[in-house]
Amino acid sequence: MSAITNVKLRISKEVTAGETDIDFYIPPAGKTVSIVKFAGDGAFSQNSVVRLTWKNNEVEANRVHIWTIKGETKMPDQYEIPSSDTDGVRELAVCLENGEAGALFMSGYAFLKVQ
Repeated sequence: MSAITNVKLRISKEVTAGETDIDFYIPPAGKTVSIVKFAGDGAFSQNSVVRLTWKNNEVEANRVHIWTIKGETKMPDQYEIPSSDTDGVRELAVCLENGEAGALFMSGYAFLKVQ
């Protein structure tokens, strides 16, 4: 059995209107990633979200949305990315997306176990 590495993705900041900020992690090739916890606060905005995404190739538009948070909440269940999907290139990211006309303070957090 291989060792487990704990990884925390955390981003908390004022996000400019119409912008997206991210914190990301690139799992090593052949490792299984268990997303134990994902939580966020989108300042209760109707047009802004906190997302947990899996970027499945070099094209930014090809992010798979694992979970999306509007307002303040958390992902109810664990999610797993199998070792067959990790290649040392694709990234898992917490994204703060501000769709409002003004700046918002937003935050997102993910706790991962990599094995």
